[in-house]
Amino acid sequence: MRRRRVGRNPAGIARALAPRGSDRDRWLTDATADDLRRELGAAVVSNFGADPIVDVAGWQLSLTEARTAALFFLDR
Repeated sequence: MRRRRVGRNPAGIARALAPRGSDRDRWLTDATADDLRRELGAAVVSNFGADPIVDVAGWQLSLTEARTAALFFLDR
């Protein structure tokens, strides 16, 4: 398993979570809750299929899950 950095900058993490083809600087603020659930859910499934997995204290998270958790934590 390759080590991956999630990041520490909330704006950078939000841009990294943006779906392909979206405005990476605005998608998080423009999306509805349903849009976010759908896009992030699809990204999580894709991560597990493509192997971008992050180990967090023994927990195996998709890169999307780790970035979402980091964004929530850093934005408090």
